[in-house]
Amino acid sequence: MSKKFIPWDKMTEAEKAAWRAQRDARMRSADERLQAGVEAMLQSQRWADWLKFKARCHSYSFANCMMILLQKPNASIVGSYKFWQSVGRYPRGKGLGLSIFVPLKRKEPEPEESAEPEPEEQEQAGIKKPTAPRFGLGSVYDISDTDGAPLQDIPVSLLN
Repeated sequence: MSKKFIPWDKMTEAEKAAWRAQRDARMRSADERLQAGVEAMLQSQRWADWLKFKARCHSYSFANCMMILLQKPNASIVGSYKFWQSVGRYPRGKGLGLSIFVPLKRKEPEPEESAEPEPEEQEQAGIKKPTAPRFGLGSVYDISDTDGAPLQDIPVSLLN
């Protein structure tokens, strides 16, 4: 039985807190899997396997390549749902996605009246507001988990 989707602005504070706790637990779990995988690789001297894998998934970061490799060591061509959709392939079923870290977009805060200098004045004064990137979990799919157009029909330019 799946839960019904509730828009964020309709959630109670308790529901929001529960959602945040679940999100944080998923992020901690993914981070722990990544750390354990790196440690195992260092201890087993599997760097050659990782380098071969990285050659196939060169557009992904070190951490995301490790996440993919740990979840599906035989992955060959990996892409997002939108990528597979653009080449006429579609992931089968739910839950087959490989978890990776994805950057989250920040909403620009509403301008408020304050004693803080304007951004132009801050820039002239050399004041920079630090912003740390935030990440969440997203899914990518290996070609073996998709159905649709044969691979030879996919333009090579889209695979880069």
